Amino acid sequence: MAGAGIRVVATDVSQQMIQATALRAQHEGLEDLVTVRKLPAAEAAQRGAPFDGVYSNGAVLNLEPDLDSVARGLGETVRPGGTAILTAANRVSLFELVVYPLALRPRKAFRKLGSTVPIPISREGIGKRYVVPARFLTPREFCAPFAEHFDLKSLRSLQAITPPWNFADIAQRFRDVVLPLERIEDRLGEARLLRSLGAIYLTVLRRRDR
Repeated sequence: MAGAGIRVVATDVSQQMIQATALRAQHEGLEDLVTVRKLPAAEAAQRGAPFDGVYSNGAVLNLEPDLDSVARGLGETVRPGGTAILTAANRVSLFELVVYPLALRPRKAFRKLGSTVPIPISREGIGKRYVVPARFLTPREFCAPFAEHFDLKSLRSLQAITPPWNFADIAQRFRDVVLPLERIEDRLGEARLLRSLGAIYLTVLRRRDR
């Protein structure tokens, strides 16, 4: 985004990630456009205003213990007409509901229906040793805190008929099979019957005029 001339405030709770981001901005010659801050999402949403838009990828907001504060903060700091593009991890995954019972592991198909689930911070390397509690939310549950200030403009499923992030090794192994499914999902991801069934979903929210 900074490469396109957009001024960016980048936040993370990890000091190492903050340092890596600052170094990358410097390497790209974009340090004048990128401000990095070590902040949790709820606090970041309330500082550095006003914002023309907000972007959160990787379903990291499922790890935020106070999503209501994130929504309230963005309601105050995003300009009217501004856009929030946010991803979240779903309670219901069509792929998992089909595959886990076929693999004779039906309990895993419904494990996300509980309040919290321990999730490793990485699928590879040392990160596999560490888990964090994650709340899986339906699109309706996720969007509810934002409804006071934002209108939902679009909802798209990701990884509904393609292997979700926890099946990354399978996706790589059967890439020739997965690629056609990705093309279908790209075309149908916003279809009414599919958009709420992805392991991940992408929401586009527009800040309502005051």
